[in-house]
Amino acid sequence: MRMFISYSRDDARWAKRFEKRLKPLTGDGGVHLWRDDRIPVGADWRAEIDRGLAEADAGLLLVSPNFLASDFILRKELPYLIERHRRGTLRLFCVLLKDCLFEATPLAALQCAHPHDAPLADLDDDACQTAMMAIARKIRAASQDRTSAGALPVDVKALPSSIDPLVGRDSELDDLDAVLADDVIRIATLEAWGGVGKSALVEGWLNRLVGEDYRGLSRVYGYSFYRQGLEGGASSDEFFEKAFDFFGEPKPRPIPADARGRRLAQRVLDARTLLILDGLEPLQAPEGGKLLDPAMRALLVALANARPGPGLCLITTRLQVPMLQKRVGATVQRFKLGRLTESDGVALLRKRGADGHEKDLRWAVGEAKGHALTLKLVGTFVKRRLKGDIRRAAEVDLLRPDPDGVPRAARVLDAYARVLRDRLAGDVVRLLGLFDQPASADCVDALRDAPVIPGLTDQLVDALDGDWQEALTELRELGLLLDDADGALDAHPLVRAHAAARLEREVPEAWRMGHLRLYEHLTETAAHRPDTKEGLLPLYQAVVHGCRAGRVQEACDAVYYERIRRGGEAYSVKKLGLFGLDLTALAAFFEAPFTRPHGSLTAADQAWLLSQAGYTLRALGRLEESEAPMRAGLAMGEAQEAWKAAATRAGNLSELNV
Repeated sequence: MRMFISYSRDDARWAKRFEKRLKPLTGDGGVHLWRDDRIPVGADWRAEIDRGLAEADAGLLLVSPNFLASDFILRKELPYLIERHRRGTLRLFCVLLKDCLFEATPLAALQCAHPHDAPLADLDDDACQTAMMAIARKIRAASQDRTSAGALPVDVKALPSSIDPLVGRDSELDDLDAVLADDVIRIATLEAWGGVGKSALVEGWLNRLVGEDYRGLSRVYGYSFYRQGLEGGASSDEFFEKAFDFFGEPKPRPIPADARGRRLAQRVLDARTLLILDGLEPLQAPEGGKLLDPAMRALLVALANARPGPGLCLITTRLQVPMLQKRVGATVQRFKLGRLTESDGVALLRKRGADGHEKDLRWAVGEAKGHALTLKLVGTFVKRRLKGDIRRAAEVDLLRPDPDGVPRAARVLDAYARVLRDRLAGDVVRLLGLFDQPASADCVDALRDAPVIPGLTDQLVDALDGDWQEALTELRELGLLLDDADGALDAHPLVRAHAAARLEREVPEAWRMGHLRLYEHLTETAAHRPDTKEGLLPLYQAVVHGCRAGRVQEACDAVYYERIRRGGEAYSVKKLGLFGLDLTALAAFFEAPFTRPHGSLTAADQAWLLSQAGYTLRALGRLEESEAPMRAGLAMGEAQEAWKAAATRAGNLSELNV
């Protein structure tokens, strides 16, 4: 076990004391200790620390006021170690040397390796020696335990992540503990509107489980459907592909969607598994919440009808899942996540830096209606722009009642936009509005290249790397930017949607030129006709940006038809089976998926796209949805007297109805 010791230089003597007690575990004892004083003279110290962090599978945190005063520890070492700990790839031992405000940091989510109300520096010598040896024995046990978090199969890197510790939600955490321990409950749904705190609750619960070695679970897998960034064409294809890889299932030959769902359900059920499906609503109908994806339907039906046993599937969504209603009270538990309580809302405001009399803070919680994301944004805004005085939130209309129906979160985001308008950080936020998924590094670099796109990248093109990183750090601290495991820029879906709406409304030419820059970058850097799914992904993304840039006909002819489908060969679907991704591209060509193609397309292409949408929906098992575009494509073919195409479409429609 390779252990990274994180400490302040002012506490070096404590690091040496622990190293002395852990000495018997080094060498043949199986523990390798890493401290920064081992960096060779003349070496690149930052690179050496990065290497030590990357190679570690355990961490020892020596926490004190000095520790919390170190910007490098708080911004570099700690977020990295905690995130790996949360994902189960690293074991953390948190040791409180001296009393400090650790509860105001992400450390609050960790369980200390000794009682937190007894800092080591406050103990007499004998008691301190005893406590340190107890910690050393815990480290020894972890190094010998093959079922520790480092060996447990865990993959939750696709789930949203924040460095902010969870505030409140104690009863909700207890509810999740209860359903995990209940061998009858197979599915739990966590329902709430965006920004209420579903993902934060799940992350806080995972942190609790990590501190208890996942309570005997055999494996943990999490996936977020928001990361697909699909508008009108979401599917579960990528989820099943990655889940089968995680569970060690051989990649199956193309099989019906329902068989795929049942197959994964069996793998979930054959061991004590926690499966987390975050943001399920892209697979649901906007009205009513009907689950549209047949493979996902089959998976949930199989889990809901399973016999009692260990394991749980946890779903977060903005909509109820009607197909599970009949099993609620039996194998399904449904939770409606409410607003934060008044006291928890006040605690969140204080944690984000707002201050004032209790009644004023409670007023702010009431005005925000206990909405977690709004309170986070308000707290940070008050701290940074209003000198921490919550009373001034009323002066700037930050939480003014909304007779016009504008959500309060949007009002706070408007305030941030005004403050950041002429700053580098403001350009970064506007840039995020071009994406409905995490923005990859190469796409961000393309937007930062000259020439400037007025109203979008004014501050970005000539920005120094140091200034760029400083802007990203500021946005993370403001809560406007999330950490992403793949190094991309990501934000809460509400933040992205708000940035997109403002950019398109206020600077429409910048909106168009930004999408055009991305379209040209992706089409130029991708292989002309890639042979693999990975090679085709940039072209699928290019189709979306091209349509938003107004290049609808070109994106249809030169990218989708010529390079993705390879003309009549239909390579993407017939050779690779990428029906879900094809549906994404098809949705971009519709003003209203999948009933009204974009008016700038030729009549023949409109008819063809309607038919392709119907065919693809049918292939994905979404039979009821596929009939309308099939009929419309057939009618257009008849009107155009394209009899061969019309005959084919009529045949497909007949097979669908049968």
